[in-house]
Amino acid sequence: LQAKTDNPSVANCCCSAAKTRALWKRKYPEESFFLDLTTPHKNASTHQVGDFDLACSAERQATFLWQVSGERFNDEDFLQEAVQRYVNFIKIKSIAEAHNAVLVPTYQIDLMWHTHMLSNLSLYMKDCEKIAGGCLDHDDSLTDRSEGGILDVSFQATKDLWKETYNENYVVVGGMYRGEPPAAFQAPSWDPDNVLFASAVALTANTQGASMRILGKVQTIG
Repeated sequence: LQAKTDNPSVANCCCSAAKTRALWKRKYPEESFFLDLTTPHKNASTHQVGDFDLACSAERQATFLWQVSGERFNDEDFLQEAVQRYVNFIKIKSIAEAHNAVLVPTYQIDLMWHTHMLSNLSLYMKDCEKIAGGCLDHDDSLTDRSEGGILDVSFQATKDLWKETYNENYVVVGGMYRGEPPAAFQAPSWDPDNVLFASAVALTANTQGASMRILGKVQTIG
């Protein structure tokens, strides 16, 4: 991790994380920043935000970091390519709707999608309206990867639509599903010497500027 924190962007990310924990401690002195897994949470039964099941969604997203922690996600060119491919992904929303198809992103695209939404939700909705004429909903409930399932069929349809629209392959090396994470990935440890922790910090720093690159790309679309 020491080698990675020599990078100013990564060091800034670590500093921000420390400030966040300090702010939490001042505002909620009686509550741990990290969830105590040894005792039942007093609000464990409350996990609905409106009609949205936040706890179930968080559980589904638990392995997302593993999927976007591959070697190529540390490659600036790969991330720059991801921005353009993400914008192209938004552009085919209306075409997909006309074909009654569900768009399924590659993980290269999905990282940009997450980054765009988290950077500013209001601007995200405005950007989608500008590019595609409406908001692109991120549905993470499709998790069955079996052949012939909705996710599989929708991904095949997305590949075909992408090829037809852009005359290029949708699958990108290093940006696809890479299997479930190893058991060590789920270990409740934030040990700085942990390689997976170091990888997570580096990834966060690398994507800090992604939202600005996305928004910059959006501004060029008239």
